[in-house]
Amino acid sequence: YRIDTNLEPKLVWLQERLDINEKSLSKLVLSIPSVLGMSIEGNLKPKLSWLQERLSLDDKSLSKLVRRSPSVLGLSIEDNLKPKLSWLQARLQLDSTGLCSIIQRFPPLLIMGIETNIEPTIEFYKDCVGSNAAIQMIAKNPRILGSSLENRLKPRLAQVQEASIPLNTGTINRMAKYTDEQWSTGLASQKTKLLRQQLEDR
Repeated sequence: YRIDTNLEPKLVWLQERLDINEKSLSKLVLSIPSVLGMSIEGNLKPKLSWLQERLSLDDKSLSKLVRRSPSVLGLSIEDNLKPKLSWLQARLQLDSTGLCSIIQRFPPLLIMGIETNIEPTIEFYKDCVGSNAAIQMIAKNPRILGSSLENRLKPRLAQVQEASIPLNTGTINRMAKYTDEQWSTGLASQKTKLLRQQLEDR
């Protein structure tokens, strides 16, 4: 096929629909090259319209979501997006506004697997602080669902338990969000604080 009759109109449409510059358009296409093979009328247009309506997004918010998580363009509405959003809304006890808020703050949720990633992480937080506290934590900062269970959360939980540090929402948030350097520093500080308290109590 000729590039000027097939790809160029698609690129122009994407750029106009998402109101993005050439640099952002190039980045999007590099992130998900398959977008070049997607039909505008049969795929991209209805998908973006559906997302915008389901999440009550204005044009600017829709553009930001797609730029932050371009892979969403490759997802099926019926097989992925619709069931994923319904599951998230029910699992996290969110109203429509709450659902819109967590997706806008952490778009990768749309890409992450429920059984392989999201649910096990929710269960981890639930086991640590209880169901209600875990759900409130996630609603407040959905990015904590992106923390790796095996590489970050479980090893840090073991360190917390070994040091007898109280397991509360503050500790869990630090476990999820801190860089390795921040975590090491914070852990040492917590251990020192606990030791002082133990000495004072004697």
